[in-house]
Amino acid sequence: MYGKSLIDSKQRSAGIKVFEKCFSIDKSNIYVAYQLFINAVKRKDYDNILEYFDVMYEQDPENKRY
Repeated sequence: MYGKSLIDSKQRSAGIKVFEKCFSIDKSNIYVAYQLFINAVKRKDYDNILEYFDVMYEQDPENKRY
């Protein structure tokens, strides 16, 4: 939740760094992958979008949100 609170308080780059650190520790965390996916789309970071999407889809393929 620390990364999300940083993003909400307009410290987006610091929040993204927190999420990236969490993702490097646990690449199966769907919440972290979702946050990174959304921010990658906003930043047009096409190199990482599919990696984050794959994690979300593999962890919960029935979710209609994806």
